[in-house]
Amino acid sequence: MITVLVVDDDFRVAQVHATFVARVPGMDVVGVTHTAADTLSMAAALHPELVLLDNYLPDGSGVELAARLSADVFMVTADSSAATIRAAFAAGALNYLIKPFNAEQLTTRLRAYARYRAAHEPP
Repeated sequence: MITVLVVDDDFRVAQVHATFVARVPGMDVVGVTHTAADTLSMAAALHPELVLLDNYLPDGSGVELAARLSADVFMVTADSSAATIRAAFAAGALNYLIKPFNAEQLTTRLRAYARYRAAHEPP
C-alpha cells in the first residue's frame, strides 16, 4: 500500500480528493490536513509516501512546503501560472494537477506513480 496525505485548505475539496485516492487500489489515505503547520506535524508522525499538496494554504505556500517534506509530492492546485509550476518542480514535485480535475485524471496519475514505485523499489 502507498500511504497518502491529502492537503487542501478547503475541507470539502480535501475530502473529495481523499475519496478519489481511496478508490484507487493500492492507495491508503493516512490523513487529511488544511494548513502547512498541520501538514508538517502529520507528515512527521505518519511518514506518508505521497502528499497531494495544494499551493494555497492559510499559513504558507504549498510549493515552499513541498521542499520541506520527505515524501513524494503531487501538487493539486488551481494555480496554473508557469512560474508556480516551474517552482513546484524545482522544489521536488513529481506531478502537477490543475483544479478542477476529475477522479479519472487523478486516478491515471496515481496508477502511473504506483507503477513507477513498483519499478524502482528494491526486490
